[in-house]
Amino acid sequence: MIIDGNDPVSAAFTATVSAASTISTITIRNSGSGYSGSTLPVKVSAPSRIGVGIGTTATAEANISGGIINSVTITNPGFGYTFTNPPQLIIETPKASTELITAVQNIQGFSGIITGITTSTGTGGHPLALKFFFRSNSPDANDLQNNYPIFVYNTTIGNGVVSVNDSDSI
Repeated sequence: MIIDGNDPVSAAFTATVSAASTISTITIRNSGSGYSGSTLPVKVSAPSRIGVGIGTTATAEANISGGIINSVTITNPGFGYTFTNPPQLIIETPKASTELITAVQNIQGFSGIITGITTSTGTGGHPLALKFFFRSNSPDANDLQNNYPIFVYNTTIGNGVVSVNDSDSI
């Protein structure tokens, strides 16, 4: 279970190659969110301009403050990069804050087969809703209520609708 309600976002970078075929700057295109600690390594792809055994892969380190990347330090500018094919840069995706739930006492639910789907008048100010018809042998099947989550899987017929928005369109 994710406990902080925030989805972590990976940072994104762009490298600038100097006239000397080295990495001269790394620009932060997206600071990301959800990072912890003070630094993380930025992985830099190997140079492609010069043949095998010639050239050096650059190295860099991202500096973290307040859960975001606020700067990048080039620790080795490398050698053998080109303007037309600058290296790709990646950083690990931040890990979500999670909690392991171990003492669940009761789970209510059931399974069944969906036999039909149609649209219906919505509730709570929503003009449109989906109405499911299903067949279930479970005695708890009548306990399904509005706003209960459902999980539909293993469908094999039709093209499906991802969602219906509040203007009655797909």
